[in-house]
Order: sequence, then structure tokens, then C-alpha cells
Amino acid sequence: YILLCVGLVLANMSAAYFVLVPGHIFLLVYRAHLEETRLAECSPEYRAYRARTGFLFPAFRRTRPAAPPE
Repeated sequence: YILLCVGLVLANMSAAYFVLVPGHIFLLVYRAHLEETRLAECSPEYRAYRARTGFLFPAFRRTRPAAPPE
């Protein structure tokens, strides 16, 4: 969605788009942050999920494979 907004700005090259779209993107990210904070307050499962994943983009961390049972 963010890339779509950036493409809209680049395609139209209007001063209004250069002002409004970054503001819109900022508000989207701010709202997502508030939502994640509220979910984390209410749900321990969500806190665990959030620790494993990225905020706006997937987390590309290498995780160690689980050790085989002995």
C-alpha cells in the first residue's frame, strides 16, 4: 500500500501529492503502531508473535533450527 502511494506521487508529480501522500503514510504507520501496542497489552500470544515478525516488513532473521530430541 505504501509503494502504491509512492507510485501515485511519482506518476502525478503534483505539489499536492508531495504534501498529502507522505502525511497519509505517516498516519497509516502511526495507526498501525497504536494498534500493535494495544494488541500487545491485551494478548500474550500477540507479544510472542510480534517478537518473531517485523513491524511493516517481514523480519528476515535467521533462526536456529530446533534441536532434534535425544
